[in-house]
Amino acid sequence: MKITNLLKIAMAGLILLGGVESGHAQFGKLAKKAKSKLQGKEANDNSTSDSGSNNTSAKAEVEMDWSEFDMSAAVTFRSLLSNTELSDKGSLDVNYYKAVFVPNNKKDGSQASFISDKHIKTKVYKDGELIKEFIYEDSQRSGGNKKLFIKADSQDRIQVDEHGTGTYRIDFYAGQKQYYTFDFEVKSKKNSDAYADLSTLWYVEGPWEDYAYLKFEKGENLILGAFTRHLEFNPNPANPKKTDLDSKYSYKLYKSGNVIAKSKEPRSIYVSRGTYKLEKTSLRLLESKNGSDYINYENIEDGQYKLEITFDHEATPRVFEFEVKDKKVVPIAEQVRSENSDPMKLIEGMNEDFWLKRK
Repeated sequence: MKITNLLKIAMAGLILLGGVESGHAQFGKLAKKAKSKLQGKEANDNSTSDSGSNNTSAKAEVEMDWSEFDMSAAVTFRSLLSNTELSDKGSLDVNYYKAVFVPNNKKDGSQASFISDKHIKTKVYKDGELIKEFIYEDSQRSGGNKKLFIKADSQDRIQVDEHGTGTYRIDFYAGQKQYYTFDFEVKSKKNSDAYADLSTLWYVEGPWEDYAYLKFEKGENLILGAFTRHLEFNPNPANPKKTDLDSKYSYKLYKSGNVIAKSKEPRSIYVSRGTYKLEKTSLRLLESKNGSDYINYENIEDGQYKLEITFDHEATPRVFEFEVKDKKVVPIAEQVRSENSDPMKLIEGMNEDFWLKRK
């Protein structure tokens, strides 16, 4: 029975037995005892509530052994540009990244578990405010645990129309420590056609068009990779449902001022609306060398080079310069750990992708 009901019954009984004044006096004493008891009960309830809150608090972040590898951890630049993917409708995917030198072991020496420790994470910010945190329980390791494939098989996307345009940033964590960051701009474009299916086109701006990469290994052709997209609402007036743009892609490679490789003819490509996609091609020599029509590890020569990439849907060609020394492309400073002033923004190529910066 509730204390308030007991008080009412007690007061009525006291009044009947000893009169109103006596009843009130006795009731005052009883009320003090009841109040004291009630306060004690509330204190106990609060104590129980606090204890329950502590018991359900978030699990402490795992502390990783960052001495496991000599090299600083980083996310590969190609996976960042390929998989930080914003659809034209405003759906941002933050998944399927490749990283290197992220510790496998915890500080206590035991191996960390992707599922139980939940230590592989990203935090996504918009204009400095945290909007989403992702955990990657389906991640995988390879290459003697030096390589980490960051993935979550079932993961929500971020709808940027709920957050708006601005500066977005992805911070990468292993346990309690952040080891990498990537920022870019999210922008939008309004459609003047009120009857169109897509009223707002969402897109990113950042390093996608400012860099290209060269990749080759012994026995393979030199591969050129570059990202492109288009921002037209209706690239095919005859077929409004077709959102890809028909375009062409070509290149010229100069050595010491002379063209030594170029496209045999511009290659037809389909360019995605709003979303950057990677285009790759081998570099074809003007004249065959060492039995090959393409530049490869065996026939490449040391020296200074200039590369021009032309996408027909872009206003101007992209121009890059680089050096080859001892049959290797000399990496830019942003790709060299000893020369990069910010390890969290290192351009990681895993000694495979050699990134070029646009002039």
